Amino acid sequence: EPAVGVSVDGAFLATNTGAMIDVIDIESIEILRGPQGSLYGRNTIGGTINIKRTRPTGEFGGKLIGSFGSFDNSEVKGLLNFPVTENLAVKIAGFSLQGDAHTKNIDTGKRDDGIDKTAFTVSALYTPSDNFELQLTFDTMDDNSEYAGSVNLTQPS
Repeated sequence: EPAVGVSVDGAFLATNTGAMIDVIDIESIEILRGPQGSLYGRNTIGGTINIKRTRPTGEFGGKLIGSFGSFDNSEVKGLLNFPVTENLAVKIAGFSLQGDAHTKNIDTGKRDDGIDKTAFTVSALYTPSDNFELQLTFDTMDDNSEYAGSVNLTQPS
């Protein structure tokens, strides 16, 4: 288990695998020096990283980011905020990362498959009064990335 805990919007990620996040809508990142066991549970001896994402704004707007690079690398990230009613706001965000690895298979000469991630999040904020609010968030991620395996290149003696 990791010595540094990671929390996204108050939800603690128990493994380092979950900590490999890539989000488009970060509002703030807070670094807390360890130990943080009394606030965030065991195994936070090195501290905690708190990541807070933006909330639905209730105003229509968004952003789109794209990049392309070597090895068929493409990255597209998008976010859309919009009001549904006077008291209900929705935020939809997602990203797609695609690309080949920088390594080649020495047997076939073809470039190895690389990153292949797609993620999607929907967040709804309901504020019927000044004293009450309810935020519901759904996240999903599909990671079909393939990373090159190690190859022993030493010559037999």
